[in-house]
Amino acid sequence: MKKYIFLFIILALSINVGATQIGTKQIKDSAITTVKIDDAAVNDTKLESTLKAAIDSNTDKTTNQTHTGEVTGSIGLVLDPTCISGKADTTVVDADYFIFWDATDSTLKKVDAAELLSAVGGSATAPITLEYKLYREALSEAYTGYIDCQLVISDRSDYDTPIVDVDTGTAQTSWLAYGAASDSNEAWLADGMPATDVRSIIYTNASLTRGTIYYYRWRTYKHGDTGTATDWKGGMRCL
Repeated sequence: MKKYIFLFIILALSINVGATQIGTKQIKDSAITTVKIDDAAVNDTKLESTLKAAIDSNTDKTTNQTHTGEVTGSIGLVLDPTCISGKADTTVVDADYFIFWDATDSTLKKVDAAELLSAVGGSATAPITLEYKLYREALSEAYTGYIDCQLVISDRSDYDTPIVDVDTGTAQTSWLAYGAASDSNEAWLADGMPATDVRSIIYTNASLTRGTIYYYRWRTYKHGDTGTATDWKGGMRCL
């Protein structure tokens, strides 16, 4: 009987030790999974201090990953030129976008191609200044009354296809005269402008395409009498 009691005690001790200690390789691979660990079961207070310090300081990392391809570098990453040169060459359409840096708030933004192309290569309204006084004195065109002006603009040097043909005698909109007496630009009057007071004539509403060379010619005449028109004077304009 004593023999069996002794064996029972030994067996109980063996079971108790097995319940409180885990020997080598007693836990099989994949035996402990995430779903079997309570949320608070493992935290930083349960980590060995040296291991915790290494995690905090990231000392186990020896070097940064070196990136290759269109973005290169290990610490300060830079764009490689191939990120542009390696792309397919295609024709820009209005629906495309360009990225740009907005100086007003120092941020990257986008602009549609239609707007950009219009600003860079589209049309724009430009003034044409006619140096009336210089020609009047050089050519002795000394009118004493009131004058009007005709202006013709074309992208052809022979003016076969004018894109602008305007006359102050017909409409005074977009016309200015720089007057000696007022020393300022004045709106053109329906009765013409005093010939001896006008220094220069300005047409403010010429719609021109950027990059295109335009030829213009102009002449003046006594108000109400186109038969007194002077010879044409010419010039060139390009935006």
